[in-house]
Parts: sequence; C-alpha cells; structure tokens
Amino acid sequence: MTDRKIKRQADKIRKASRKAAIIEIILLLLAILCILLFLNRDNIKFPAFLSSDTRQTLSQDEDTVSSDSLTEDAEDPDNSSDEASDSSSDTPVEENLPDTVTISSVGDCSLGKLQIHSTVDSFLDYYDSYGSDYFMKNVKDYFLADDLTIANLEVVLSNTEAAGQDKEFLIKGRPEFTSILKDAGIDVVGTGNNHILDYGETGANDTWQALNDAGIPYAYNDKTVLYTTANGHKVGIAASCLLNESRMQFLLNGIQELKAEGAELIIVMPHWGVERENYANERQVTLAHQLIDAGADLILGSHPHVVQGFEIYNGKMIAYSQGNFCYGGHHNPADKDSFIYQQTFTFTDGALDPTVDVHIVPCLISSTTSKNDFCPTPQTGEAAETILNHLNSYSAGYSDFSLDTEGNFYR
Repeated sequence: MTDRKIKRQADKIRKASRKAAIIEIILLLLAILCILLFLNRDNIKFPAFLSSDTRQTLSQDEDTVSSDSLTEDAEDPDNSSDEASDSSSDTPVEENLPDTVTISSVGDCSLGKLQIHSTVDSFLDYYDSYGSDYFMKNVKDYFLADDLTIANLEVVLSNTEAAGQDKEFLIKGRPEFTSILKDAGIDVVGTGNNHILDYGETGANDTWQALNDAGIPYAYNDKTVLYTTANGHKVGIAASCLLNESRMQFLLNGIQELKAEGAELIIVMPHWGVERENYANERQVTLAHQLIDAGADLILGSHPHVVQGFEIYNGKMIAYSQGNFCYGGHHNPADKDSFIYQQTFTFTDGALDPTVDVHIVPCLISSTTSKNDFCPTPQTGEAAETILNHLNSYSAGYSDFSLDTEGNFYR
C-alpha cells in the first residue's frame, strides 16, 4: 500500500472516531437534559435551540408525567412531598367547633295486637304481608340522621300464651319484631311501662332477651342505659312506670348512678298521667320538677296514648306525653296525633350549654286518616299546622313554650 493510501485511510479513521465521539457527547447531553427536565418538571424553561414542535411535545409529555405522579401520590400517602406537608401545616385550623348531640324520640311503639282482637287486619297481619321495613318507612330517615333515637316499647315480644295479669287489655307481638326497631335505626328503648308484665315474667324476660339478641339496649326500673354516641358523648337513659308512686325512686337512683358512670347528658322516661287526657296533671308536673332538680336534662313521658304539652323548667325540657307512634293497640283511634321529638344539645369545653334547641316533626300514627295502618307518617301544610297548634294549646299554662309553623321552639 502506498504512503498516500495509508494516509487517506488514517484520515478516514480519524474522521469516523471524531464523528462517533460527537454522537456520544450529543447523546450524553440529551440524557442529561431529559434528567433535568424530569427533576425540574414544574418549572421547565425549554432551551432556545429546541424547535417549537419539540417544545410542545416535551410539554405534553411533562403533563402526562405530572398527572401520573399525582395519581400515585394520592394512592400512597407516604409518597407525599415535604412541600405539601409544609403547605398543609400553614393552613389555619378552626378551633372550638360546635360539639353537639342530636336525639330523636317517639312515643308508644306497641308492636303487636291486643288479645281481644283477631289477627285479621292486625299489626301481625301487616307484618306478614309487608315485612318489617314497612312500619317505619316514612320516618326512618329522621332516625338514621341523628346521634341517638329513643322509643317507648310498650309491648311484650314473646311466644308465650299464658297471661301474667288479670286485666282487660294485654298486648303482645313476636320476638322477631325487634327487626322493625333495628331496621329503622332506633337505638335504645324504654320498657318501664304498665304492659311489660302483661304475660308475666316469662313474657318480660322473652322481650328483654329479644332486645339483647337484636343489640338494642333497654332501660327498665333499676336497669339504666349508658349509650356512647359516634362522637364519643355518653348519654344516660332511665325508665320506669310511675303508676306506682314508689317507683319514683328507681328514676332518682338511676340519675345518680348515671352521673357516677360519667353520663354527660341524662334522659328520663317516666310512664305516667291519665289515659286519653291531653293536659298533664299536677302530679306529673311535681314529679317532673323533682327529676330535673335531681339532675335530669330531659324528660320524655308516655302512657296517656295521646300527646300532651311541653314545659321548660330550670332550662330543661319536659315532654309530658309523646302519645302513640307505631301503635298496634287500636285499629282506628279517633286521635291520631303524634310527633317526633328532636333536640340538639351543645357542649362547650365539655360542659352542656343551657340553650334549648328543639324541633318537632308533626306526625300521624297512620299514613291514612281513614284507619290505623300502623305506618307513622310526617305531616305537612295544614295537617302539620293543626298538630303544632294542638301542642301549643296543651302547653299553655306550663311555661312560655311555643312552636312556630315549622315545628321549631321559640320564645
């Protein structure tokens, strides 16, 4: 090979080497640029030497990467950045937010029938025809939205046939009727009334066992309930039949026991008064005041099978009779007025505020006025106003308690 050919060949090799080196450098610079773009994708400033088409493509790719990263961070909170943590810590946090407990209460839930009635067109017949969710379908939304729902359970839930008392009216349903309460969101019942022993101790024990099996706490005489709400407040409930004066002591003792157990709010359910009488008598008023003086924060009365008025005594509410609600004891009572009692209690720094925040949902015990179909139903318009006017009338003389046309308490 001549010297000229050798020199020409060497020149080709040198040019190829330089070209390969340049390509390697360009590839390295591009790799570095990509890394820098990824690491600083929130503040991208594209080099001027890139064409507008290239800048647009890179921008679209960057948006895709950012979206994917945000999705990964949302799914894995441990991947959240320090910057995000610092930003959230600077957000002002509102302190001393209102701390409330809203309770709903209804009157007599007599889930059964009187022994003098046939099964045809009775509460039992409706249960067999329509199922457990029929009875409270028009009111359950109120119960599911509160912190605690209470009812007076005035019935024996048992399969026994042996009467325990020699009286004109005995009322009984089946143990499985607890599903009516459970499905409706009723949390606690009072069984301190004059019908719990209609079928003797067997019937009463069967009732309480059915409630236990359903996970529904019950109050009765010296058995109180301490219920803890979802937001951690402890509400105490005591219930007893006061047709016998000596039973007042059950409630007074219950108040003290609940206080000792840490109850922040105490509700007492006395069974008292005169049947079918819309005005509380002097004895009811006297006993109610004694219970509040002893530490009760709310009195929810029953027994008259009609509604009675309200009173505010020492800043505490007294509902003298909530009347019937889901009531299987009569096919077509003349007075079908009922209501859902609702009160919101506010706590400030752990102490119960003295404010009275009461709302009444006017109801009838039936979805029709022609008969009792055992389906309590809220009322609107003129029908609601009529019930509210009745309640205001029955309350006159006790205090300055009044309900407006929306069912809210005002002074």
